[in-house]
Amino acid sequence: MTAIDWLSIVEASFVVMAAAALQISTGFGFSLVAVPVLLTLLPARVGIQVNILLSLVISLVMLARTHTELEKPLLRHLVLGSIFGLPLGILAFLSLSIRDIKLGLALAILAVTVILMTRVRFVRTASRDRVVGFLAGFFGTSVGVPGPPLLAYMAGAAEAKALVRSTSLTFYLVVYGAAFLLQAFTVGIGGHLLSLSAVMLPAVAIGMALGQKVFAHLTPVAFRLLQYGILIGTGCYLLFSWLASGPFR
Repeated sequence: MTAIDWLSIVEASFVVMAAAALQISTGFGFSLVAVPVLLTLLPARVGIQVNILLSLVISLVMLARTHTELEKPLLRHLVLGSIFGLPLGILAFLSLSIRDIKLGLALAILAVTVILMTRVRFVRTASRDRVVGFLAGFFGTSVGVPGPPLLAYMAGAAEAKALVRSTSLTFYLVVYGAAFLLQAFTVGIGGHLLSLSAVMLPAVAIGMALGQKVFAHLTPVAFRLLQYGILIGTGCYLLFSWLASGPFR
């Protein structure tokens, strides 16, 4: 790699560290922070695949720590819903305007966030769990952002931070695992994927350690504000992406 390549990797590593800290402390946000920068510093296909692979690593590492906090029926319902959402998201990616999908998702996220900030709450049910899993799978494979539907649902149900984090990280194993397999069998694995990901693993480890410390000191109010911040940030990012014709295609 050239000197400029290494400079890009160093810059990307700092961003990945911050993204990992956010992901571990809240269960969300890695792709929101990492993907725009990775796509700027690295070739598009490689940047997306590095994001997917590192997200899988984070979820796998945290599984041993968070599995005791996991609500298995909720995870089962989410996975069942995603089974139908994942292929439809691929179909949408191949046949529909990704800009329009992003615009619809952005407006929906911002509208739901405004509603949640007015303290509107609802009760979780098995059918609603499956619908959210469907939406997360659909948006995960169509625009690469599976988290917002799940985050909005958890915030609306006022779930505890431990349950939110454990469920999200475990569910991402399914969504990102499917996305990685899809990438491998359709467009192939990008050059230097494993070496780039390995170089960034120390930054991921540091970010995870920092995120765990933040998580331990998060009050329920601070956690709720972080949820709103991530939702608003995701909605605004998707709107900007729509205006700029989108970073994922």
